[in-house]
Amino acid sequence: MELLVEELINLIGGKVGIYAEKLSTGNKYIYNSQDIFASASVIKVPILYLLYEHFFAKKFNPKDFVNYSETDIVDDSPFFESLPANKGKCSLYDV
Repeated sequence: MELLVEELINLIGGKVGIYAEKLSTGNKYIYNSQDIFASASVIKVPILYLLYEHFFAKKFNPKDFVNYSETDIVDDSPFFESLPANKGKCSLYDV
């Protein structure tokens, strides 16, 4: 399992850190625990979870657009910088 995870990480590239614990056994998998990650990376997990729940419940459509402004963009936001054609809005799918 660990080799598969590391192979996937190598395919993805970028900076990756993982901490997983099976609560019933206490078994842990830790990858790059010494690295420091900005909290912006961590907050994406529960937001995306909720977004996908809404997609499957048909409350949102992935093709729907959301608006954003300059104040929503923080340092190291290459995603927003890569959307010049849709300046000010992006699809929920792209989020």
